[in-house]
Amino acid sequence: MDLKHFRILIIIVLSGFVHQVFADTEADRRWRRISFPIFAKHCTSCHNAADKKGGIDLDLYYYVPSVISRGEMFQHLVELVKDNEMPPPPKPPMSKAEKDSLIDLINGILEDALSAPDPGPSVVRRLSNREYTFTIKDLLGIDFNAMEFFPKDGSGGEGFDNQSGSLFMTPLIIERYYMAADSIVRVVQNDEARWENLVPRSYSPGLIRRFTNWVKGTVFNRPIKWSKPTDLAKEIILPFATKTYRRFLSQEEQTDLIQFFDTIYFNGLWNKQNGFNEALTTSFKRILVSPTFLYKVEVNAPIHKPYPISNQELASRLSYLLWSSMPDDTLLRAAYYEDLHDDAVLNREAQRMMQSPKFERFSQSFAPQWLGVEETLLNPVADEKLFPEFTDALRRSMLDEVIDYFHYIFTERGNLLELLDSDYSLLNESLAGYYGVPGVQGSEFRPVQVADYGRGGILGMGAVLTATSLPNRTSPVLRGQWVLDQVLGTPAPPPPPDIPQLEEAKDGAHDELDVRRVLEKHRESPLCRVS
Repeated sequence: MDLKHFRILIIIVLSGFVHQVFADTEADRRWRRISFPIFAKHCTSCHNAADKKGGIDLDLYYYVPSVISRGEMFQHLVELVKDNEMPPPPKPPMSKAEKDSLIDLINGILEDALSAPDPGPSVVRRLSNREYTFTIKDLLGIDFNAMEFFPKDGSGGEGFDNQSGSLFMTPLIIERYYMAADSIVRVVQNDEARWENLVPRSYSPGLIRRFTNWVKGTVFNRPIKWSKPTDLAKEIILPFATKTYRRFLSQEEQTDLIQFFDTIYFNGLWNKQNGFNEALTTSFKRILVSPTFLYKVEVNAPIHKPYPISNQELASRLSYLLWSSMPDDTLLRAAYYEDLHDDAVLNREAQRMMQSPKFERFSQSFAPQWLGVEETLLNPVADEKLFPEFTDALRRSMLDEVIDYFHYIFTERGNLLELLDSDYSLLNESLAGYYGVPGVQGSEFRPVQVADYGRGGILGMGAVLTATSLPNRTSPVLRGQWVLDQVLGTPAPPPPPDIPQLEEAKDGAHDELDVRRVLEKHRESPLCRVS
């Protein structure tokens, strides 16, 4: 057996034994029967584990799902084969029969995949800092600002801080999670009302029990353990863990949590005045640093086709979409007693959740990140000497306009086209004054007619205009790119090589050209025209 076949054997064993994701179907066998001889003859001499030219190792694609997971790459491969660019000269080209077989095979696999879309395996997602903040708020009533306490979440190139590809776990974040859990539980413990809500009954052994324990521990050297504190701890710890984990606990998890409590309590804390509560606080901290709490986990069933997620998983998805937080008791009851996959049940719960004050979190999270204005307003780059009126209060009002306007359309208007074109915005007195809109008094934001003042819709908002400007002036280029990216979803192609910068469009005789004339002069170059 040569090295190549040994690698394939290892891939087969690992795929079946470790991951248990793919079953060897007739489609898989047909894929290997047709493609592997062609790859071996024309491709894998370059695209293998050793050379991996273009970052491609074709030996890895043993199953049809692995081909589908790299659909764009295989589409590109088809184009290269069609255009006779693969294999590249001076290597012998594929025969017509080989080309047709490979192209038809790949296209057939990808077309079948598109006819029955497969989302692929579920990705484990860490709670974003924003989600952690709101989850702790709903779980314990504590205002904990995770966005300031933890390292900043990245946007993963997508602009959103809950993008799974950017929610890494680092040693620093793990350390901060332990510190946060300790701080949060301490705050609850020091607040009598919150602690009684979490721990409605405490426990302390009586005098006879203490004497009995002393005799067993010192005279007879027997283990000290009795059922009453354990039974009471079950009534406290298990409901808290169920709510924190956002699902029902397995029997193993229940046993493990109670054994953890027992180990702490019966190893010495039983004879302390507040030993029971101290053992509970340690148990609570453990739950708050559990991966089951810190991650949104969904079970990947060993099924070779798409399947619906569970009701509890769907409840968690819905809740973190609309509230950036855990499901409430009503949603969990619906997930337990009804079927959230039923359109009527799902729509009912979604409508209920959108009527909740918690839905404003969706607007706070989505709108500023979608429009790309949050970072610009929180960490401004505008020249303070040129724009002294651009104060912290004004920036806050601009951000509030975005959030309140977005929320108003979702909850009151229902017409999302008004995001792009409307004759009103939501203003307070300070922002209306900055826009030059008269007749608005007070700090509360309310709908105001602004069509006569060049406002209305997201394109006229100060936050958007600020985010698409340079520190010292406006930028038609940035604004045009913003419209293409954020509104139309059609990003501009990259510029051709050797395109001169805007400054080079000026010449000595026209050094004072304004921005509009510079852009017009810049477009005179044929290289700058996009067909």
